[in-house]
Amino acid sequence: FSNNSTSTELYKFNLTSRQYLYFDGQGNSGSPQSAAWILYALNGQQIQSGRLWEDRELWLDPGEYILAMQGYGTGYDDDYKFRIVTPEIQTQM
Repeated sequence: FSNNSTSTELYKFNLTSRQYLYFDGQGNSGSPQSAAWILYALNGQQIQSGRLWEDRELWLDPGEYILAMQGYGTGYDDDYKFRIVTPEIQTQM
């Protein structure tokens, strides 16, 4: 993060079909309490949020989404990592 680790970085992605996502929060080398992520629908509705070390699972409908990564300062460095995984879902018939 820039601006003394208090900035917000935005990532936009598009889903063409209903999709199961696993947000793998991997923390970083700084204080994990001082950064968070928020997932928004394109209309601005907040869908999910968490700290960078927290994992989340969710289903999303087709559409565009914005993922905001927010630094809160307090000694947090500029590096962070996360993964968004789209695992195969096995169904039994």
